[in-house]
Amino acid sequence: AGRQEAGRQEDGRQEAGRQEDGRHEAGRQEEGRQIAGRQEAGRQEDGRQEAGRQEDGRHEAGRQIGRQIAGRQEAGRHEAGRQEEGRQEEGRHEAGRQEEGRQIAGRQIAGRQEAGRQEAGRQEDGRHEAGRQIGRQIAGRQEAGRQEAGRQEEGRQEGGRHEAGRQEEGRQIAGRQEEGRQIAGRQEDGRQIAGRQEEGRQEAGRQEEGRQIAGRQEESRHEAGRQEEGRHEAGRQEEGRHEAGRREDGKQIAGRKEAGRQEEGRQITGRHEAGRQEEGRQEEHHPPGLQAIPKDSDAGPSQSRQGLPGGSQGQTEGVQTEEAGTEQGGTGGNTEGEEVDMIMTFKKPNQPDPKALQKQVLKDRTLTFQKAWYEKHPWLHVSKGTDGVLCFHCS
Repeated sequence: AGRQEAGRQEDGRQEAGRQEDGRHEAGRQEEGRQIAGRQEAGRQEDGRQEAGRQEDGRHEAGRQIGRQIAGRQEAGRHEAGRQEEGRQEEGRHEAGRQEEGRQIAGRQIAGRQEAGRQEAGRQEDGRHEAGRQIGRQIAGRQEAGRQEAGRQEEGRQEGGRHEAGRQEEGRQIAGRQEEGRQIAGRQEDGRQIAGRQEEGRQEAGRQEEGRQIAGRQEESRHEAGRQEEGRHEAGRQEEGRHEAGRREDGKQIAGRKEAGRQEEGRQITGRHEAGRQEEGRQEEHHPPGLQAIPKDSDAGPSQSRQGLPGGSQGQTEGVQTEEAGTEQGGTGGNTEGEEVDMIMTFKKPNQPDPKALQKQVLKDRTLTFQKAWYEKHPWLHVSKGTDGVLCFHCS
C-alpha cells in the first residue's frame, strides 16, 4: 500500500509537471500573440504617419499654387492700372476701337471657351498641371502680343500715317483690355480653384479627424482587450495559486497519513515483539516432554496448544487472550496509542470550525483551511491525534 501510495504521489507530481508545462506553453503563445499585436499596431501607426506626411505635402503644394495665383492677381491689378491710364489717353476713335474690340472679344470668347474646355481637362488631370498650363498659356499670349506689337510697329513704319498708329494703339489698348478681362476671368477661376482647394482641405481635415477618432477607438478596443487578457491572466494565476495550495495540502495530508501509518506499524511491531518475548518466557517454564512453542509470530497460539495438557493449555489460552488484548487495545496503558487517531469512535467525519485549526506557515505565504472544502469534499476528517486532515473512509 505504501508503494502504491508513493506511485500515486509520483503520478500526481508528473501530472502537475505536465500541467505546469502546458501553462508555460500557453503563456509563451499568449506572449507571441501580444508581440504580434504590438507589431501590427506599430505598422498601423507608421501608415498613419506616412498618410500625415503625404497630407502635409498636398497642403504645401496647395499653398504654393495659392502664392502663384496671388502673384498673377497682383500682375493683373498692375495691368488694369496701366489699361486705365491708356483709356484716359486714348479717348479718340472709340467707335472704331469698339468695333475692333467686339471682333477681338468674339475671338477671345471663343478662345475662353476653348480655354475653359482645356481648363476642365486640366482640372481632371490635377491642380498642379492646371497651374503649369495656365502659366504656359499666359506666356504664349504674351509672346503673341509681342509679335503682334512688332507687326503693328512695322505697319506704322511702312504706312507712316498717324491714323494707322492710333488705330494700332487702339488695338493694343483693346488687346490689353481683353487681356485684363482674361486675367480677371483667370482670377475668378483662381478664386474658384482656391475655394475648391479650401473645401478639399476641410474635407481632408474631417477625414483626418475621422481617422484619428477611429484610431483612438481602435486603441480603446486594444486597451480593453489587454485589460481583459490581464484579468484572465490574473484569474489563471489565482487558479495556479489555489492549485499549488491544494497540492501542498495534499502532500501535507499524505505525509501525515504516512507518518501515522509508520507509527502504527512500529506500535504493532512492538506488540508482536512483546508477545514473542512472553511466549519465550513461558516456554522456559514448561515441564519436560512438552512440545516447544514456535517463536515465529506466524505460528499463532492455536498451533502452540496442540499436544499440551489441560492446565498448560489453559495457561497458553491466557497468554493468547493477553496477546489478543494487546493487539486490539493498542499498547494497553499507553495513552499515546489512545491519542493516535481514535477514528473508529466516529460515525461520521469530524469537521470542526476551520478557525480552530492550526495555520500552516510557509516561507512565502501562510495557508489556512477553508470551510468551503467541507462542502466540496464531504469525506474530509480532522484527526486530533495526527493534527491533520485525512480521508475518513481511507483512514
